[in-house]
Amino acid sequence: METPTDSAPDVELQPHESQNVAVLVAWPYGNGPRHLGHGASLLPADVIARYHRSKGDNVLMVSGTDEHGTPNVIAAEKAGLPVRDYVTGTNEIIRNDFTGLGMSFDWFTRTTSKTHERTAQGIFSQLVDADYIAKGEMLGAFDEDTEQSLPDRYVEGECPYCHSCARGDQCESCNSLLDPADLINPVSKLTGNAVSFRQTEHYFLLLDKVAPDVIEWLKSNDKLRSNAKASSIAMAEQLRPRAITRDMSWGIPLPEGYELEGENHKVLYVWFEAVIGYLSASIEWAKNTQDDPNAWKQWWSNPNAPNYYAMGKDNVPFHTIIWPGMLLALNKLKEDREDYLRLPDVIASTEYLTFGDDKLSSSRGNVIYVSDLLRIVGPDALRYYFIAAGPETKDTTFSFHELTKRTNDELIAKWGNLVSRTFSLLNKNHDGKVPEISLHELHDADRELLNSIHSAFATVGENIERNKFSQALKSAIEAASAVNKYIYDNEPWKVAKTDLKEASRIMYVVANAIDNLSVIFSPFLPHSSQRIHQALGYDDVIASQPVSYELDPGTNFSVLKGDYSSNKHLWHYRHTRGGQKIHMIEGGHIFKKIDEEELQRDFQAISQARQLGNTALQPDK
Repeated sequence: METPTDSAPDVELQPHESQNVAVLVAWPYGNGPRHLGHGASLLPADVIARYHRSKGDNVLMVSGTDEHGTPNVIAAEKAGLPVRDYVTGTNEIIRNDFTGLGMSFDWFTRTTSKTHERTAQGIFSQLVDADYIAKGEMLGAFDEDTEQSLPDRYVEGECPYCHSCARGDQCESCNSLLDPADLINPVSKLTGNAVSFRQTEHYFLLLDKVAPDVIEWLKSNDKLRSNAKASSIAMAEQLRPRAITRDMSWGIPLPEGYELEGENHKVLYVWFEAVIGYLSASIEWAKNTQDDPNAWKQWWSNPNAPNYYAMGKDNVPFHTIIWPGMLLALNKLKEDREDYLRLPDVIASTEYLTFGDDKLSSSRGNVIYVSDLLRIVGPDALRYYFIAAGPETKDTTFSFHELTKRTNDELIAKWGNLVSRTFSLLNKNHDGKVPEISLHELHDADRELLNSIHSAFATVGENIERNKFSQALKSAIEAASAVNKYIYDNEPWKVAKTDLKEASRIMYVVANAIDNLSVIFSPFLPHSSQRIHQALGYDDVIASQPVSYELDPGTNFSVLKGDYSSNKHLWHYRHTRGGQKIHMIEGGHIFKKIDEEELQRDFQAISQARQLGNTALQPDK
């Protein structure tokens, strides 16, 4: 592709100096396939990563499956499998879900990795030795009838603050952090039996000791959304020591020399070790892909390397209070400021995606799986829906009608049909080639349109950087609408009958606009953007996809990774080469139109087959 000349559109983008950017994606529980709520909350991370790569930044996007904790144990028991075998299977399912969506991870791993275990144990022992973690006693929850020890998430009761129904670790209504003993009238979520409490010895993270630092950090972070910032400060002002070990056999064991006395086996509590996964995954990535095993520090210990955390709103307190508190405590132990670990910069959180009268939730049985809709509508239509109509700033109800409307009336009508019509006209009237014209032949209307496309790079990019993803996508669609208006105003199909040279000028402008728009849409719609790019005659890759890779052959331990090096330095206006041969898009259309009744029938058929065959527990091949 050629760079603009003096005859290019008038608006110039400011030169961009590459920087390292970390995109840290909330770790999904490894207890089953991803539902639409998970997809909607995590997809913004991929938009951020793809945009920054295209801009020229060095992106490190990491996450993995959260494979410890009671939900995974209970799911494995229901499936009749050992826990490790179960989470290995669900890890494959989740990797397939994310591969299907096109989530461009540099490293998607597992909390059962040795690197994660060593990193979590190392941080635990450092904080114990520095008196930020101490032994203490807590009231452990037990089922009064069965005598079974109950983890926090399996105790339910009335929130003492807002009086909604809440779990023993957090209230989803007011987002307050809780302990099971805080609940009013607690019962076992497994049996419905009343819960009793007994004193047990555990290790506690002394959050009250770092509370002043957490509050100061919260007040100084001007990139946090105001509602999350205010509620987090209120919670930080009430911080108290929080137990970070549990009586379980499945989990990361305490480091040697730190064991507690007693009959029960102790492991690190999942909320403590899971957030360490952002760091351990980065370390594991460097160890397995880079010449320098300390390359992760270029993102974590670099004052000029911003980071973005992506998650649903129920995870916000763990990332505005717990994880920053741990990082602040660790940084106090470091003598060399160059080894400081960077605290969160931007927390790109979404609200809940609901279905019917309740939020999407596998545990509640109110669920639509990502893989099911991927089979029916394809990845980019689903990605478009998540960004254009998803729960970016408020709880949003999923409906098949809204998915149909967004796909047909926006994605196809304003973008897909433009692409199809353009390729059809180029093939019919211009020998299947992009017309060759001199840039000095452009008319004022041509230049005005290309200026608007040129400006769209800045407008869309600025909105992505401000976490306004739906507005960014809307701006891209508006740019495509301007091209539609141009082509209707100029009617090249009519002009070609009397003045083929004039039609060539018009179609060059349209092809040039589509060429640039394919890059602008690529963070949102990577699959179709790549197809359009190749159809225009290019043989390089502008929207790479992740692949699964077996980390240690024979161990059944696989990760997601990708080579995204060709996706860099694309975020700028460029002229399309005239004369290059186009390739007709297979089927003539870049997107598939949706029939709402057919969509619902297909979904019901897949859901019924899944239930009858228990395919929710089987990896999608």
